[in-house]
Amino acid sequence: RIKHFTKNRSNEVATVAFGLSHALSRRISLSGDVAMMDISGAATARGAAKSAERLSEYFYHLRLSGKDMVLAGDKNVLDLRHRITPSSRVSSASFDTKYAINRLWKISPQLRADYRSNTPENSVQWVTAPAVKMEYRWRKRYGVDIKAGGEWSTREDPDGNETRSSYFVSLGYKAQF
Repeated sequence: RIKHFTKNRSNEVATVAFGLSHALSRRISLSGDVAMMDISGAATARGAAKSAERLSEYFYHLRLSGKDMVLAGDKNVLDLRHRITPSSRVSSASFDTKYAINRLWKISPQLRADYRSNTPENSVQWVTAPAVKMEYRWRKRYGVDIKAGGEWSTREDPDGNETRSSYFVSLGYKAQF
């Protein structure tokens, strides 16, 4: 019965991806990948003719990782992403760092910024999202994580501007079995 109802609503997806990784030095490594996803739209509404629409999406990703860059014992990651779809273009940059304060405590500040250009409604959106994570491990397999952050978004379209903000705090217990 499921096969009968979904028979004419399926999409074919073909993906091609290529990635490379290279250590630039003992402390710095670079990796990147490129992918293309081709979606053949065979999805139809009930009783409607089959659509032969093809949509392509492109993904680009570059990651620069380093250790001992700012402080001894730190780990840093700079991520750059770009995605192109038929309806939008999204560019994103994020920076994550991890540092052990002492044997029990670790801190991980994070910052992400996104830029999105939407074609159908001719709008532009900026998003900034800082966060910080604190980890307390009293044993190697047990600990508590506390994470707090926010997200600020500004969207500009022909009808005006819209600004939104959200905040979060999470507390978790971690046990590895």
